Amino acid sequence: MSNANPNDNNNEQPPAAKRQRLSDVASKDESTLNEISTTMDSSEGEVGGSSGGGVSDLRERLHNILVNYDQEQNLVVRQTLWELPISCPSCNDQFSDRKDLSRHLEFVCEGRVVCWKYHCVGCSWKGSYKDSVSHDSDCGFPQKQGKEILDILLHVEDRELEAQKPVLQLHRVLSASRVEFFTLRMKWIHRSEGLHPRTLESETIRAFEEDWVLRLRLKRAGEKITVSGQLLLSTTPRVSLMVDHLIQMPQSVCSAKQLHDIRPRIYRHIFDSTGKCAKRQELPLAGPQALYRLFAMTRIQLRLWMFLHY
Repeated sequence: MSNANPNDNNNEQPPAAKRQRLSDVASKDESTLNEISTTMDSSEGEVGGSSGGGVSDLRERLHNILVNYDQEQNLVVRQTLWELPISCPSCNDQFSDRKDLSRHLEFVCEGRVVCWKYHCVGCSWKGSYKDSVSHDSDCGFPQKQGKEILDILLHVEDRELEAQKPVLQLHRVLSASRVEFFTLRMKWIHRSEGLHPRTLESETIRAFEEDWVLRLRLKRAGEKITVSGQLLLSTTPRVSLMVDHLIQMPQSVCSAKQLHDIRPRIYRHIFDSTGKCAKRQELPLAGPQALYRLFAMTRIQLRLWMFLHY
């Protein structure tokens, strides 16, 4: 008779309630195979048919299945997915390699988007490659005179320069030698002081060893009210000063709606002894509501940025 304790077992097994029976594993594997098989069967028509996205839908459904099972099963199914063909989203052609698909989309696919061959002289047509053949007979650029083409190209150049303005302005201000900014309190100036009755003026500020003032003026034209801004130099400079300035709403005192009420726009002026006032420019407000919010402030305050270029 053995004296071994029945509870001492080097090959301890989990309780019967926690052990997974082989029949359960087999049932689970069979269920997995059946579900994948069903998914494959339901997608055969999509892959072979004309409806787009069949293979990509198959990949997505198989992926949703495999995430429910353990890592070994996932590895096998993932490898299987990589063996499946890839569909072109434009023409539904199938490829076994993603590099082949990229090359097809760029150079071969009839559904790829192309510009017409006369785009270099101003033709703005753009569409699928298969539609470009029919545009050949409709395009009027081969019959245009040289002056017409030149006018079109100049118009295209103007649009490109306009699109580049924000980047050019940013480059310009970043190249400034000195930068100053101020939060200005604006006050109304009365007619007795010799100015327009609807004029706002800031306190005097000191920047670049000179004194400056920002002035706003309201103007009514029928039902429309506009606000113009002007930067003025109060002292006489020893040398000419090339200054860019930008007016914004200060984040510290305005609401979230007001923050973008003044669109960013940079103005440049060369200040000297004979030109101490920048040109009055309309304040680029976002709309009528922006004007109302500005003048509804208890204290009208603005943020002024100044950029000095030597």
